[in-house]
Amino acid sequence: METRKQQGAQSILFVVLGETEQQLKLARGILTDTEMCACICTKMDTAEQALTAAMSRYSALNMVVIAAPEDGDMLTNVLSMAKRAKDRGLLSVVAAQSDGRSADECFSELSLPTNRLMTCTDCVLLTPVWREHAESETAGAEGFYRDIKTFLQFMNTVVEGDGFICLDFEDISNILKESGVAYLGAGSISGTNPPERLEILPRQILEKSQGVIMHIAISEDMGLDDVEAAAELIRSNLASDAVMVFDAGFDRRLRHEIRIDVLAAGSGRRRHGMIPGINM
Repeated sequence: METRKQQGAQSILFVVLGETEQQLKLARGILTDTEMCACICTKMDTAEQALTAAMSRYSALNMVVIAAPEDGDMLTNVLSMAKRAKDRGLLSVVAAQSDGRSADECFSELSLPTNRLMTCTDCVLLTPVWREHAESETAGAEGFYRDIKTFLQFMNTVVEGDGFICLDFEDISNILKESGVAYLGAGSISGTNPPERLEILPRQILEKSQGVIMHIAISEDMGLDDVEAAAELIRSNLASDAVMVFDAGFDRRLRHEIRIDVLAAGSGRRRHGMIPGINM
């Protein structure tokens, strides 16, 4: 029995790689399909076939994410797979572990400078996800797979569009297409005493970002003014020509609290000014 509206109807495909059966077992225990995102966990030697089959099976695909917890030879193959998706007109994203390194440092062993990565993929998401309590997070492959789960859930939420402010896929594509390096941050603020400044992501990342996608969740006792105030905390850190879009909705689990997820993309093509206010 199908648990979704229609099998194969997801618009985002996550291809998550592992080098060993133990890694794959770990990934499959953490990552599962959602309403809008399909997830395939596979070894590198079967990844090409899995990608080909999935791109045929999921007829509504708009975006492919290739995620690998290792570097070196595996990332060379990941970029090849990402280029296949991009050449088919799909939004192509590579997710890789940075361990605090820059994009150039992460890919230096490939003899492939950052400005040439965009010939293979639209966007490189560098993990770990920035969180308020990073010291409690798990490192290694498990930490990477949990970061990918956070990204998957983020993308599912903004694409699904169940909130009172919604985005469409064109909004997302406009930010991520040929955008360069991206970072994801997650945090929350109190609705009672909201801060004057908010560091979901480091200020230097936001200042260099040319596009930002945000998801804002509020408790049911809060309203649109609170959403706009939260968005402004991020907007105030952006360059004047940056583009920011966001969706928003209620979360019954929150109690006079605002949860904010921020995906910031930069080091890519220049944008043409900020989109003021809210994208309805």
